[in-house]
Amino acid sequence: MGYGIWGLVPPILAIVLALWTREVIVALFVGTLAGALILSGGNPVVAVTSTISDHIIANTLADSWNIGVILFCLLIGGLVGIIGKIGGTAAVAKRVVKRAKSSQTSLFWAAILGIMLFIDDYANSMLVGNTMRPITDKYRVSREKLAYICDSTAAPVSSMAPLSTWIAAELIVIAAALRMQGITANPFVVFFQSIPFRFYSIFSLALVFIIILLRRDYGPMYTAERRARETGAVYAVNHKPMHTHDKDLLPDEGVVGSVWGMILPVGVFILVTVLGLFSNGSEALAKTIAAHRETIALAASQAGSVSADALLEAKNVMIVWDGMSALQRYFYAIGSADASVVLNWASVLSIITAMGCGLRRKVAFDRLLEAFVGGLKSMVLAVTVLALALALKNVISEMGLAIWIAEQAQGMLLPQILPVLVFLSAMGISFATGTAWGTNAILMPIVIPVAASVGSSGNELTTILIASIGAVLTGAVFGDHCSPISDTSILSSSGSGSDHLAHVKTQVPYAITCAMVSFVSFGLAGLGVPSWILIPVGIVILVAVVLVLGKDPEAGLSRAVEAQPSTES
Repeated sequence: MGYGIWGLVPPILAIVLALWTREVIVALFVGTLAGALILSGGNPVVAVTSTISDHIIANTLADSWNIGVILFCLLIGGLVGIIGKIGGTAAVAKRVVKRAKSSQTSLFWAAILGIMLFIDDYANSMLVGNTMRPITDKYRVSREKLAYICDSTAAPVSSMAPLSTWIAAELIVIAAALRMQGITANPFVVFFQSIPFRFYSIFSLALVFIIILLRRDYGPMYTAERRARETGAVYAVNHKPMHTHDKDLLPDEGVVGSVWGMILPVGVFILVTVLGLFSNGSEALAKTIAAHRETIALAASQAGSVSADALLEAKNVMIVWDGMSALQRYFYAIGSADASVVLNWASVLSIITAMGCGLRRKVAFDRLLEAFVGGLKSMVLAVTVLALALALKNVISEMGLAIWIAEQAQGMLLPQILPVLVFLSAMGISFATGTAWGTNAILMPIVIPVAASVGSSGNELTTILIASIGAVLTGAVFGDHCSPISDTSILSSSGSGSDHLAHVKTQVPYAITCAMVSFVSFGLAGLGVPSWILIPVGIVILVAVVLVLGKDPEAGLSRAVEAQPSTES
């Protein structure tokens, strides 16, 4: 059952309350409760009980994916605590400081590190912030700016990487929709063809480096950066950073840290993540392929009852699989993995490695355990917000909001404006729901048939069709990038130690800038302008916007703002 426009009530209420009261936890809970009240037909008793028992516990905390992500957050906090205790963070900071000799270069290396961790947006959001925070603090960079760098090198990068936890989810929705329309194109090829039309993702990444290289900010971010440069306050006094400081996480007196205290655990994390994703994905994929072959064989032999939907799904998957090269199957296996499980494998083995490094440096085992527990404590606020955000998403899903929004956009069928409409629809759905994957799953089966029909392409790929696919995938990233209820945005705030609402407030003007340039780009793409022209022109426009609106937060101060001791908290 769909609830139409009433489905907008929970996310809008949560977003408005969060921005007005600055109490994210209360806002998310009230938004979830409001949705439960609508679902219960206005019964307040049922709404309260279902909010707790169904939406928070049964559908959120009892979900294997959700609890895996929450556990990952806690374990990363524990890992960071141990690395800090054995002096690994301090040692790396000292090394990077030799290259990061200013606020500008510290942000540059944060962005580079973010791109290097393209394989998963969750890992990116957590590791970049926790690694670079002591360094950016030293150079009086606001926590809001660091959170922006983390967020802008997470989903925008992972969503376009052929080797990432996103790839399978994107390929499946593309393949199923193409098959439904009778288009036999290779989904992998279509995936790569859509990348030049991922305007929002490309421009978001470009804007990061434009702002860093030009030393300019605008809007609330300028205010935050000016505050940090002038006073050294990396977050405002009334802010609530989503990372709490525990002195037990610092190295004990006399402990001399080594860069290997961070390089080895993080290296193990990356290695186990890559190998684990392939192993886990291969196992899951083998079972899936075997099941689909059995379904097709059963239907062919007429020895059993096979539903039309099951047979169609089996044929879709096998067409994709049979058309893949060995390399494509390798990537597909990685994308088929359960990232929530693999990231926890990597976290546990990284923790063991970090403890081994600590014991080798003669750090007492009980001190390592205290640091681990201290790291867990630092993540309590973040996982609470994350759990409530997931509960709100569950309510929104039950109300059918994404389907309703998608249906409203189907009436306007001019091919020239279709990519723009699709982009706006994906932006709206993803911002309201905070999920990119859910947006892709809902929109792609609608967009591909519509794009094929209005473009009179039949079963052929056209520029309008490819651009519309790119519009779905990149528009979905918009919400994942900047919605207050997006899990990636929450993790970016947590890893960077930023107040979450301050992160959203300072990032949104930049996100809107990229969205506006993307809007124009999709409009021109619909008129036939090639992407290889639109992308460089869009980047030039972003440069012009930053030059016109931006101001140097160090203007009037010493050109090289004096470094200060880390205000880690």
